[in-house]
Amino acid sequence: MVYQTSTSQGNLISILQEMKKEKFFVYGFNKSEEHGNVILKPFSEAGFIEDLASAKAVIANGGFSLISECVYLHKPVCSIPIQNQFEQFVNASYIEKLGYGRHFNEFHPDSLKAFLYSLPDFEKNLKGYKQDGNRVLFDLLDKAIAAL
Repeated sequence: MVYQTSTSQGNLISILQEMKKEKFFVYGFNKSEEHGNVILKPFSEAGFIEDLASAKAVIANGGFSLISECVYLHKPVCSIPIQNQFEQFVNASYIEKLGYGRHFNEFHPDSLKAFLYSLPDFEKNLKGYKQDGNRVLFDLLDKAIAAL
């Protein structure tokens, strides 16, 4: 699945089309079109959630919300942060540092191939990610409140 909110990636469709063995569902253009293995989809909350849940990986900018959803769902992330968005750069860097995906400053066919080639490693690393919702946070809050 691809979530593209920046208009700076004009060659996105042509790069994705080079990966003929892969199928890409692309959100962010707000269009309903097919370009071979690249399917542009208008935003639909139900459709987006379904595609995210069934995706083998996600290509996105560096926004925190989607990246955190991907990690929670154990989906490898290829992150290309929007230029001059420091927080997106930090998020993308951590994805790579944790071994959950890759961070690229620009989107190129070779970088996408490198990401796809490494999917088994990212999937293995994501299996080690566990959490219990917000239980740890709530337990700490309960302790802090009880100490008052």
